[in-house]
Amino acid sequence: MKKLILTGAVAGFLFTLFLLIAEPLGARAAYLGAAGILLYLIDRQGSLLQALSVFIGIFLGFITMVVLALKFPLPPAHLPYLAVAGGIVVFVIFILGAFRLKLEGLLGGWFLYLAGAYPVYTQDVTRFADDALPYLLGILVAVFGGLLIGTLAEKAGSLIKN
Repeated sequence: MKKLILTGAVAGFLFTLFLLIAEPLGARAAYLGAAGILLYLIDRQGSLLQALSVFIGIFLGFITMVVLALKFPLPPAHLPYLAVAGGIVVFVIFILGAFRLKLEGLLGGWFLYLAGAYPVYTQDVTRFADDALPYLLGILVAVFGGLLIGTLAEKAGSLIKN
């Protein structure tokens, strides 16, 4: 019980620090949930394969939105193309899952990018063109911060145990 309380305190403190420095690092408020999601997805030993899956999923989301913006009709006539692109990406995610990448990490990373970029894409495609890469970088910073927090909290918990 003592280990759990101290590990939680360390994780809470590190997450608080991350919240304070997130904006200057480029992790906008919409992506702060990424850090929490990554803390949930990474297993107790800090699976590197899980983290890699999340990063690959984020890049799949980025590629999906950029291809939609450049090659297909813009909103509001985009829905059939979005559906086909989404189906293709889900198929690719399941294929990547066959190569031992974690499905929940791939899907989680893909959803993280879509959650941040899709509303901007549907409302103002020109703004999306300017913000696609900053969205990607902001999500990556937030996810890396979550990975770092999870790893440090786990290490602190193991030190407390010893």
